Amino acid sequence: MMRVLQHGGNPTQLGIALAHFGRIFKTLYVLSYVDAEPYRRDIKRMRNLQEERQGVLHAFHGSKGELREAYHAGMEDQLGTLGLVTGCVTL
Repeated sequence: MMRVLQHGGNPTQLGIALAHFGRIFKTLYVLSYVDAEPYRRDIKRMRNLQEERQGVLHAFHGSKGELREAYHAGMEDQLGTLGLVTGCVTL
């Protein structure tokens, strides 16, 4: 099958056509993302949540468990939650 799509390391016309066909779906997804404001909000909310989790992991794991940032009220809750999630993932 791959010989049909490539000849001498270069894509054949069929290979080029299939590549363009695949780009149609990516373009449709991007256009629907731009058009649907509730979907963009959901994606942004999920991205912000993930960035917060990454920050907590970096503060407590990347610093080898040492608090190098100023203490903020509620950090022990974040550590407890992080331990709970880590335990669930491990289990």
